[in-house]
Amino acid sequence: MLHANFARSGAIKTPHETRRPVVLLVDDEREIGTALADQLRKRFEIVIATSGAEGLAVMHDREVAVVISDQRMPNMTGSEMLKVAQAENPDIVRILLTGYSDLAAVVQGVNEAKIFFYLTKPWRPAELQRVVESAADHNRLLRENRDLLRELKLANTDLEQRVAERTEELADRNRDLEAANHRIDELARTDALTGIPNRRHFEEMLDLEIVRSLREGAPLALLFLDLDHFKQVNDTFGHEAGDAVLVAAARSLRSRLRPYDMFARWGGEEFVVLLPGASRDIACEVAERLRAGLESLVVPPCERSVTGSFGAAVHLAGELAGDLVRRADEAAYRAKQGGRNRVEADAQQVPA
Repeated sequence: MLHANFARSGAIKTPHETRRPVVLLVDDEREIGTALADQLRKRFEIVIATSGAEGLAVMHDREVAVVISDQRMPNMTGSEMLKVAQAENPDIVRILLTGYSDLAAVVQGVNEAKIFFYLTKPWRPAELQRVVESAADHNRLLRENRDLLRELKLANTDLEQRVAERTEELADRNRDLEAANHRIDELARTDALTGIPNRRHFEEMLDLEIVRSLREGAPLALLFLDLDHFKQVNDTFGHEAGDAVLVAAARSLRSRLRPYDMFARWGGEEFVVLLPGASRDIACEVAERLRAGLESLVVPPCERSVTGSFGAAVHLAGELAGDLVRRADEAAYRAKQGGRNRVEADAQQVPA
């Protein structure tokens, strides 16, 4: 860029300004190099090279801020050397020193070496000082911008890593939260003692099964079971024995049901069974199978076998879920009143 920005910045010094900028002087005539050095030494650290190759070697070894090169040198011209310098380290600010007759060299330097400024011989000391100071400031800004860009890239990389880690952490927490919510939902729908569905879950499924039954035109039966003499078990052997009876009874009942039958603990010693597609007769057959299974069950320290009174009811068109449960419960009550350990069908059922 061919220009001269001679204004000095009044900004606070940065780490790059804590030491004097290095100015490299490249001229095959030592007298010119010495003259330039004498003028610039007070403000800058001066390094002198007498050839293009020597100047490039210095730029490889030192952190050079500004290079001032004579154009006419043997083996390698100044514009040729500055072109190599620009390719290897574009932060070094390049100044070409030339005679009035070397306009073609200036054009080459601008086009190929992208020189910052050019000076003509003989130079004016005040202009030389201003140009070199401006070039040193330009170099400082280039390096600061490059350092800032590197720091920003590092910070961005660190931020991306932190975001990725945080995202993964949040994903892990979400998975844990979903698992915890799923577990809480299971606990809310499961009887803690027996491990089978509880009354809440059964009531939800009962509503859905009634809708499905009506849509498909298929019967839907419900069994209500009340274990016999359960209070005596608790009173005689304690609640731990009563809990053992409930667990064993639930296991026995579940083992004799189809996979798609709904089975739940209604509360206390009461259980309910939902039988999709079952008529009254089939419901009574299932209840009898469940009753026989319980009757063969003895849970120590109880010496008497476990028995239950069953009530069976089939859903009627237009009937609410609560009414179906009530009719099965009333049938179970009649079974208990009729001697226990038996099955009783709801009296309102039409023949299957």
